[in-house]
Amino acid sequence: MFIILAITGYALLGVVALLDKFILSKKISSTLTYSFYIATPFLILFLAIPFGIQWPFSIFDWLFVIGSGLFFLAGLCLMFSGIKKSEISHVGPLVGASVSLSSVILGRLLLGEILPLNKIIGISFLIIGALVISFEKSKKHNGIHLGMLWGVLAGVCFSVSYIATKFVYNDLGFWSGLVWSKGILGLGGLFLFLSPIVRKEVFQKNGAKAKTCKGIVVINLILSVVAVLMIQYAISIGIVSVVSAFEGLKYAILIILVALLSWFFPNILKEDYAKGEIIQEMVAIFVICVGLVLVV
Repeated sequence: MFIILAITGYALLGVVALLDKFILSKKISSTLTYSFYIATPFLILFLAIPFGIQWPFSIFDWLFVIGSGLFFLAGLCLMFSGIKKSEISHVGPLVGASVSLSSVILGRLLLGEILPLNKIIGISFLIIGALVISFEKSKKHNGIHLGMLWGVLAGVCFSVSYIATKFVYNDLGFWSGLVWSKGILGLGGLFLFLSPIVRKEVFQKNGAKAKTCKGIVVINLILSVVAVLMIQYAISIGIVSVVSAFEGLKYAILIILVALLSWFFPNILKEDYAKGEIIQEMVAIFVICVGLVLVV
């Protein structure tokens, strides 16, 4: 059950990641502003507190709740920074590999998660596939660059958030844990409004361009919320390191969508492919598919 939820959630996030790149390259210039738009709506979850939502029991519960929300927000900001500095079809998979590897290590150390051999091999394939995609040789970059660093750090932040969230779900249950951890994410997003850059960009948008931008952001937010709910529930009932391993699926879907848009609709979104890059990405997708079969 949790594997199906994770696969569906990450598949939806593949579409979300594509819209992220479009919005950041065409509509919103500041990564902080976009993080504000994505995180702040989760504040609505606090409205559920009077309706049977359990409060965190101890100082440790509060630390896990706050850590879950703020590390997720940090992951968003770092990921969007990496996307702006590079092509999402390269930085994105690097985020996924970093999440998967970090979650396996932290899940073993902090949660005591012990995986069977087939799942370990499958997760290894998913990580390798994501790393293969992340190697970039394009007109903008050749080798390691700052966008890759942001991608790795984003993955580590997401992984810490997932592990902290699992602790919260174990203590408070799914719905109470979701309200507190993602509500804190929304509260952190609200604090981004203190930035002059964010305030300026939020209030400057006007006219038809603003309406188009807001419409795309709303659609992306809805897809993101549905996907996050699926993944969070999968984390609450399943194994964190297995759920997070499906990050690779998200970027395999993203690569296919980016390639189709670049080929058929370059005016909407276009990425340049260097010689041999298509073969590199096809090999990576194959490796990811093998990993998925082994994990499932």
